[in-house]
Amino acid sequence: MRTNHLRLALALAIPLVATNCALISGCSYETRGVTAEARVVENGEEIARGLMNAGGTRGSENGRFLSYDITSTLLDGHIQSVGFTDANQPGVVILDLPFLQQFQPATIRGVLDQRDNAPTPDLAGTFEIIEGNRAVLEVRTDLPARPVVNIPFTVTLHEGWTRPNCS
Repeated sequence: MRTNHLRLALALAIPLVATNCALISGCSYETRGVTAEARVVENGEEIARGLMNAGGTRGSENGRFLSYDITSTLLDGHIQSVGFTDANQPGVVILDLPFLQQFQPATIRGVLDQRDNAPTPDLAGTFEIIEGNRAVLEVRTDLPARPVVNIPFTVTLHEGWTRPNCS
C-alpha cells in the first residue's frame, strides 16, 4: 500500500518538477514590464524630462499598472492636466492621468493600478503603446507661451512575460 502512495506522489510531482514550477513557490502567474524615458529640449534648454513604467500580471493574479514622473522647472506649478496619448493619434487623449506634486523640486508623479480586470482605470493597450515607442504625455499648462507640451517616450528597458518565483 505504501508503494502505491509513493508512486502516486511521484507521479503528481514529476510534472511540476519537469515544468520547473511548483505550486508551493507561487509560480502560478506571469509578469511583464517596460520602462521608458523622455527628454524634451528646445533651443538647448531642457523643457521637461520623464520616466514611465508599466507592467502587468496574468494567471492567478491579474492586473496592470502605469506610473510616471515628469520633472520640469519651467512647468513647475503650471501643470493643469496630463494625458496619455499614442503618437499614431496625436491630440487624442486615451487616458487622463492623475498627478501629485512631489517633495522633489519641480517633479510631479502619477500612478494608476488596475486589479483583477476592474473596469477602471482601463489600462488595456497602454503597455503595447509604450512598448512600441509610441507613448506621449500631453501636458496642459496655464502658461500662455506653452499651453501644451508633448513629451514622447522611448523604451529603455523591456521584460516580456516571465514567471517569477519559479526555480
